[in-house]
Amino acid sequence: MPLIRIFSAVVLTLGAVASVMACSPVGSQVFNPPTSKPALHTDSKTGYVAHPPAPLIGAIVVHRGTGSDGASCADAGSLTIELSLPEESAFSLNELGFYFRVVKGENILAGHNVPFSPFSQEGKHGRFVMFWLDGAPSAQKPLNLVVEAFAITNYLEIGPSTRFEIRSGVGR
Repeated sequence: MPLIRIFSAVVLTLGAVASVMACSPVGSQVFNPPTSKPALHTDSKTGYVAHPPAPLIGAIVVHRGTGSDGASCADAGSLTIELSLPEESAFSLNELGFYFRVVKGENILAGHNVPFSPFSQEGKHGRFVMFWLDGAPSAQKPLNLVVEAFAITNYLEIGPSTRFEIRSGVGR
C-alpha cells in the first residue's frame, strides 16, 4: 500500500511540473553589449562620431490570449514589431539593442524593461517578438497603447525615440 501512495505522489508531482513547463514561448533575446571596446562609427556626412538613429517602425501584429487554463500558452498574448534602421545609418541592426517603453495605456511590456536584440533580422530590418500574460478574452481589455522605441549602441548611447500606437480589441 505505501508503494502505491509514493507512486501516486510522484505522478501528481510530475503532472504539476509538466503543466507549469508546458508554455515556453521563444521571443526576442536580451541585448548583451560586448565587453571589448566597441568600434565607433563615423557619420558619412559630418565626419563626426555617428549617433544611434531613431528606429523606423513597420508592421505591428498583436495576437491576444484565447484561454486561461494556466497549463499552456493559451493565456499568453504576443506582440510582433517589425523595425528597421534608416538606410543612411552607419549602424547595422546587430550592433544595436532596442528598448520599448509604454508611455500611455496598460503596460503589457512591463516584463520587458531591458533592451532587446531582434528575434530575426535581415540587413537593416528586424522583427521583435514579446509575450505577456493576457488571459481569456472574457478578462481582457482592448489595447490602446502609445509606445516609444529607442536604439541603444554597444557603448550604451541611447538614440532618439520613435513613438507609435498599438491597438487591439479583445481576443476571440
